[in-house]
Parts: sequence; C-alpha cells; structure tokens
Amino acid sequence: MAACYRGASTMCKNGSFKESFESCNLLLEQKGLSKIRRGEIYRWRAGTYKISQALAAPLTKAQIKKNATNYRKKIEDYGKAIDNNPKDFTSYNLIAYVYSFQGKKKKALVEFRKLIGLDSKNPDHYRGVATILDNLNRNDEAVVMYKKGNSPASFFT
Repeated sequence: MAACYRGASTMCKNGSFKESFESCNLLLEQKGLSKIRRGEIYRWRAGTYKISQALAAPLTKAQIKKNATNYRKKIEDYGKAIDNNPKDFTSYNLIAYVYSFQGKKKKALVEFRKLIGLDSKNPDHYRGVATILDNLNRNDEAVVMYKKGNSPASFFT
C-alpha cells in the first residue's frame, strides 16, 4: 500500500494523470486509511481532471462540456478531502480557485472567507478574498482585505 501511495503522489506530480487517477482509486478502496490520508488522496485525484484552456483558438463545445464535468468532479473530490480533514486549507483554497475559474465569483468568495475563519493569520487568505472582491467591483471592501493581507500585523493577530 505504501508503494501505491508514493506512486500516486509521484505520478500526479509528474503529470501522469490517468495512472495517478487509477492509483488513487485503488488507494481509496483500501481499508484502514486515516481520514487525513484519505483526504490527501481525494485531493490528488481532483488534480487529475484536466481542464482545457483556450490558448490560441476558442474551445469547442465538446471541450467546454468536458471542462464543466471535470470542474464538477474536482469540486466533489476537494469536498470529500475536506470531509475527511476539515482543516485541509489546500482543498478549500483549490475549491475557491475552481469556482473562480468557472466565473462563480460569489461561491469563490464564500470558500476564501471559510479559509479566513479557519486560519485568520494567513495573509494569502485575505488576498484571495481581496482579489475576488475586486473582480466583483466591490473595491472598498477589496482594499480593506488587501491591506489586511499585506499588513505585518496579520502575521501576529
């Protein structure tokens, strides 16, 4: 099991998404996994769903549909990671970014604010909220959050 665990991690980091996805599924079938380890595996599996980006030409309808499906799968797996480890800041952060990429700024804002509730000392969480507020044209609120995120006091409060 340890070899499979290391293999899934390595494959995910090296971009071998199909093999990593399959390894993650094998790991999730194992009995006796700690909740934290199970949460990590869901987070890795969420990273295996590819999202097409329009770099030169517009996306085709098939690419757009596949992206929508993969965004949903990512959110489901990040949610499962959080269910297994409610203090998994990385999964909350990744859910917020997935919502942001989808254009669901209000949902992204909710997730970034959850991060502040979990870890109010991390300035990155405030900057995430500030960025989304700025995208929503809520500039006064964005400035306040940006200042909190860039204030040395945010590290000590």
